[in-house]
Amino acid sequence: MQSLLVYTDLDGTLINHDDYGVAEAMPVVNALAARKIPLLINTSKTFAEVLRWRERLHNSHPFITENGGAIFVPADSPLDLGLMAASPFASTGTGYYCCRLGPDYAQIRAVLDRLRGQYGFRFQGFLDLGVEGVRRATGLSRDDARMALERTCSEPLLWDDDDDRLQEFTRLLSQSQLRLVKGGRFYHVMGQTDKAQAMHVLNSCYQALWPDTRLQVIALGDNHNDRMMLEAADQAVVVMTPRQGHMQLKRKHRVIYTQKSGSAGWAQAMTTLLKIGSQSESNHE
Repeated sequence: MQSLLVYTDLDGTLINHDDYGVAEAMPVVNALAARKIPLLINTSKTFAEVLRWRERLHNSHPFITENGGAIFVPADSPLDLGLMAASPFASTGTGYYCCRLGPDYAQIRAVLDRLRGQYGFRFQGFLDLGVEGVRRATGLSRDDARMALERTCSEPLLWDDDDDRLQEFTRLLSQSQLRLVKGGRFYHVMGQTDKAQAMHVLNSCYQALWPDTRLQVIALGDNHNDRMMLEAADQAVVVMTPRQGHMQLKRKHRVIYTQKSGSAGWAQAMTTLLKIGSQSESNHE
């Protein structure tokens, strides 16, 4: 028996890059819910931002934030009993268990401030931009920009220096056990983790819940910070970006490159995959 899990990026994938629209994907989101197939958000967004999007999507499943930096599982999830005994997870006191995979935000900012002071790198992190700067850079509302600043284990930044300096910056970050990942709008400074590692942790929780089934994992994304997640999934979907086309994966099999971008491309691919898998799906409450 097979159980399906769907991991999805948000910006530029499930939701549109420019207007943050999601309407074209909602019929498929609702179809997944009707079939009791977990839709697991795996995003660069923060905990507060994802909570808002879960409300909009009527989603109650676990989720991954800040490019794999943390995993959150609702206390009323069927996974919670197993998680209570699992050492990486701890209660947050907010109705969620959390597994932290990335370093503390204050540690990241300390490294960034030190490197900028010592080497004169030109960049603007979210902390430097503030609410109004994040609004200008993203087009988010003031409330959404404020939630984007509630970071725990990563820092997005705008790089204002040249490419050679970027390579040196990346090398120096690695000496502090940090890495730089390119996203849709920003570079992301984070620990030695990624969306794929967090996905594997969550997969193991579902496998423990459903020990007699074989997990089938679909992952959808559009940009470089999604690459490792897409390479690690059973089925990958690369959503086209409006300006750059498709990111190319190393894998050649079980990968779909959508013909549309954002919400429409996500819906296009998932509609195809749900039809293909409709005879073999056997998901659970």
